Amino acid sequence: MKRLFFFAISCLALGCDSAPQGSIPEVPAGDPLAEPIADLKSSDPVKRKAAAHILGDMGPQAKPATERLIAALDDDDAAVRTEAAWSLTRIGSNDKALVPYLIEKLDDESEETLGTAVIGLGRIGPDAEPAVPILAELLQGGNPLVQRLAAEALGEIGPRAAAAAPALKAALEGDPGLRRVAAKALEKIGPVAAP
Repeated sequence: MKRLFFFAISCLALGCDSAPQGSIPEVPAGDPLAEPIADLKSSDPVKRKAAAHILGDMGPQAKPATERLIAALDDDDAAVRTEAAWSLTRIGSNDKALVPYLIEKLDDESEETLGTAVIGLGRIGPDAEPAVPILAELLQGGNPLVQRLAAEALGEIGPRAAAAAPALKAALEGDPGLRRVAAKALEKIGPVAAP
């Protein structure tokens, strides 16, 4: 509940409540996007996952499928959610409008989906600032890989992740892999992270 409240306040303050730009509700039948977009609605999870993968492979050309992939982040199948998150980061990896959707996935039951969301937030960089408190929480325990990914994402957010400096400094006491990534993140955050 505390996370949701902080997220809502952060989004209001930083303006991350807008919908993704460039979304097109329908694509013409002959368009190469038409079939994979239609397949995202298939009853077969394997087909939905494959469709998300195909759209991700198309890169920025698949931008019109963004809204459908965002909807796929809530799919019942974890593999589809994970592939949708990967695809979104490959289609518009620096689109700050994706931040609230990726933040939602930081609570996903699938560690793969969670990890993919963390990586996506890192790729967005400074505009992913609303995720900083949750990423800092992820440093404090759980899966060591998720901890490293969170530290790396905080580093990619850069100086805007200064609020996570105490958590990153505490992570310097963790396993060697986490220490290395946390030290790099503190370096990227810069002097604002100094004591």
